Amino acid sequence: MLDKESINIKYSIVYWYTDRSCLSVYCPYRGATLDFKIPESISDQIFKHLFEKIQKGEISSDDRLVEWRVAKDLNASRTPVREAFLRLEHEGLFERLPKGGMRLKPVTNKAVNQIFGIRGLLEPYAVRLACENISPDEILKLKQIKAAALEVIGSESLEKESKISQLLRLNTEFHDIIYFSTDNPFLIQIINKLKSIVLLMRSLGVRKYSAWQKAWEEHDMLISYLEARSTDKAADLMRKHVDNAKSDVIAHAEKLFEDN
Repeated sequence: MLDKESINIKYSIVYWYTDRSCLSVYCPYRGATLDFKIPESISDQIFKHLFEKIQKGEISSDDRLVEWRVAKDLNASRTPVREAFLRLEHEGLFERLPKGGMRLKPVTNKAVNQIFGIRGLLEPYAVRLACENISPDEILKLKQIKAAALEVIGSESLEKESKISQLLRLNTEFHDIIYFSTDNPFLIQIINKLKSIVLLMRSLGVRKYSAWQKAWEEHDMLISYLEARSTDKAADLMRKHVDNAKSDVIAHAEKLFEDN
């Protein structure tokens, strides 16, 4: 059990890792981040496994997924597979097929425009609130995440897929800190409902090196605007950031269609 001395939620930044297997809590008064592993059910593990395969492009909308086959491949019973399928469907990633089974929803221009249209409204608003409420410790954490991302981008020893995985995690942590700094639990709840589909879109948009560089340059500028409490500049930059991310996703999706 955690006592109030070991973790003070009121004065801490709390966010989930991308795969939701770890709760990370940044405690400003300690100047450190505490990570707490969350026990995963078999269903959670299967969801995580399938989601990672989707992010890596190993599951496409042409693939028909059925419970018994996935259960056999993973040496699991059908019940947790069914639960993972239902969660993927609920979060907007899977759709049912007329003859049974599930498939990944196709990434269409319409879907991309709809998701990024919502992000284009929510995220500039979130940044405006963040400018009013973000703390120096949260700014420091953003700078640390940016430094870690630039280290990953510049690494010569990491494979591309490892870089993408780490950059996705760092990007999610970066945006989560901004969301939580808004001090608006209703906004955070709405954003969290879109998290899986947004993560999928992000994974499509970071397949090329130029997208990494551009995104973190924009993150660097955003930190400066947040630190200066430049509300209008921060909101304008976030709109541009979302538009650029949308363009990267559409470009990658079109390339997939050409390759197929």
